[in-house]
Amino acid sequence: MYKILDDKHPFLRVKTKLVKFITDDIRDICKNMQETMLEAEGLGLAANQVGIDACIIVLELDNFKGAMINPRILKKSDKIYHLEEGCLSIPGINVDTNNRAKDIKVEFTDTEGVVKKLKFKGLDAVVIQHEIDHLLGILMTDYLEENND
Repeated sequence: MYKILDDKHPFLRVKTKLVKFITDDIRDICKNMQETMLEAEGLGLAANQVGIDACIIVLELDNFKGAMINPRILKKSDKIYHLEEGCLSIPGINVDTNNRAKDIKVEFTDTEGVVKKLKFKGLDAVVIQHEIDHLLGILMTDYLEENND
């Protein structure tokens, strides 16, 4: 189990490094991240939220459970999906970023080294976009600041 960093921690502003090789250590990190996320009753968790500089997210969604290594969004719909998001690093705060695509297509590598491309919609798409933002050093509350400028 890992400790989840709060939004004040500077590591959450780090853009994570790509994972070059899928090793047993990487698989262990994915497993421990998944256990940490489930214990915290989250839907997603990014590696930098637990102090690990690796481009990894784990998810517990209706249509996907497990790890995405080096995820990237290939395509986003123009239609916005409005939802009050929560974040394990910012407990007690919910935010509609007004910026989440309703439908996305994601490319990632699984823990066996297989590159996959999958489509997601609705809540699943929002969670994935939220977690990929974490990997880029972006927090959901940053969108509030953008909207107020």
